[in-house]
Formats: sequence, structure tokens, C-alpha cells
Amino acid sequence: MKKSIGKKGFTLTETLVALILSTIIITTATLITGMILKNANVINASIELEENIINFQTSLRYIVSRHWTGLASITETSDTIYLNIAVPYAGDESSETHYATLTAFISHDADTKQLIFYFPNSDGNLTSKVIAEDIVDFSVYPHNQWLFYKVTFEYKNLSKTIEGAVKYF
Repeated sequence: MKKSIGKKGFTLTETLVALILSTIIITTATLITGMILKNANVINASIELEENIINFQTSLRYIVSRHWTGLASITETSDTIYLNIAVPYAGDESSETHYATLTAFISHDADTKQLIFYFPNSDGNLTSKVIAEDIVDFSVYPHNQWLFYKVTFEYKNLSKTIEGAVKYF
């Protein structure tokens, strides 16, 4: 009869089973983490795209309502909005009202994928401000008192096209 004096360590079978279980657990955890990070990146890209859309809509509404006076006209091309602003001022010694006409415009730069507002500053020099980014397509047309637009945004393989209108007076 053999006496076993105290077994030290694991058998080969126990070691292999532990190794296989550890591999399965680590692989599963890695796959789940990868899926979570991928979804987080898609969600962040979607949030960024929605922020650009909101900035575009808010800025366009503000600019058109502030920079078009109703005393001049809005003309359009496929990707540029020209805003003619007529500002009244009193003439020298007559009671006749005169109008100073300034031109501002909103244009899509296809190379930088930006929508840029160009306007005269207080010195009369042309200044620019980026309204929105990640725009791959931009078109506008006026109808009655509405300025209709169609814009396609694209950010990190996400794309969204919006259509809307801004009322001007």
C-alpha cells in the first residue's frame, strides 16, 4: 500500500482546466470591453454631429433675422446666401432719410467643410465667423418670406441630412 505524504501543487489536468477557463474569461471580457468602447465612440460622434446641427440652425436663424432688414433683398446661389442690409440714417440738413447698404453673406467652403458668415465690421472690413462644421453639402433657396435650406452633415462615418426654413421679415 502506498501512502501519500502530502500532495504539493496542481496536477497537469487541473492546470490546463484553469488555463482554459482563464483564457475564456479574459477573451469574453476583452470582447465586451471592445463593444462598449465602439458604441461609446459612435455615441460621441452622434452627439458631436447633433451639436453641429444645432449650432447651424441657431446661427442661421439669428443671422438671417438680424442681418436682413426687409428693405433690401436676399439673393441666392446654390451654396451662398447674400444678405443685403439697408440701414437708415438721417441726411445732413434735410428731413430726408437715406439708406446705407451693406452686404454680408453666408458661404459653404467645400474644402474645409465649413459654413462661414462674412460680414463687415465697424471699420468696414470684411470679417468671417464659422457657423458650422462638417458640412459636405449645402443649398438654399428663398420663397415668399422663407429661406429654405438643405444641409448634409458628415462626421466620423455618420451622415445626416436636414431640411428646414428660416423666416425673414
